[in-house]
Amino acid sequence: MKKILKIFSLIFVVMNMLMLLSVPSFALNVTETKNILENGEKKTVNLSKYGDTIDYRIDVSESGSLKINITSLMEYTNIYVCDANGTALKPNKEKISVGDTVYFNLYGYCNTIWNGAMEKFSGSLFYEVNKGSYYIRFERESFSGSGKFAFIATFPSLNRIEPEIKINYVAFPLKQGATVQLSLSLSDKTSELIKWTTTNKKVATVTSNGKVTGKSKGLVAITASIGNSNYKIYIQVIG
Repeated sequence: MKKILKIFSLIFVVMNMLMLLSVPSFALNVTETKNILENGEKKTVNLSKYGDTIDYRIDVSESGSLKINITSLMEYTNIYVCDANGTALKPNKEKISVGDTVYFNLYGYCNTIWNGAMEKFSGSLFYEVNKGSYYIRFERESFSGSGKFAFIATFPSLNRIEPEIKINYVAFPLKQGATVQLSLSLSDKTSELIKWTTTNKKVATVTSNGKVTGKSKGLVAITASIGNSNYKIYIQVIG
């Protein structure tokens, strides 16, 4: 009887170990994080020593794609993504511009590897997500590098951080018949079209690409519109 109990006890221990192995270790405590990540929010983080981690939660409003765009100055960075049940997600697509990645099924994380010559990794990971909460962990797994990395996570959400927009111009004021090229400097890439308008076409015109031509003397406002944001610059056309 004692022998049978020992066998059952051993089976119980083995089963528990297998259960623990089936759930990534980070999923056991990542749900405690208070770091809520907004859609499109840019984060810059420093993991100072080997093994340091930082966790975030995102709230997805509907089924779609989670994109994590990351630039890391560490030789190896582990990226874990799991749902509210602790199930690890594997990237279904990636776009790597500098470095490489390896996914470890057993541990449920994607390991980014920098380019040794540039000492940098840069790329995007894509995950299929459904409505609900998801958790992201970044972990330093190397002694090499500064420990700094920056990332932006975009996902289906009711809220989105609007990209910071600045208008850069070459010349002011502007002579009649002369042209000036306006452009937008975006802190985040966007697929939205930029619309350029002028308050007075007789004073100055503007093309769909932001090229302004002075027509006659006067003051004119050139507006760049993107999404719900409008940005103006005033140009004085002189003779």
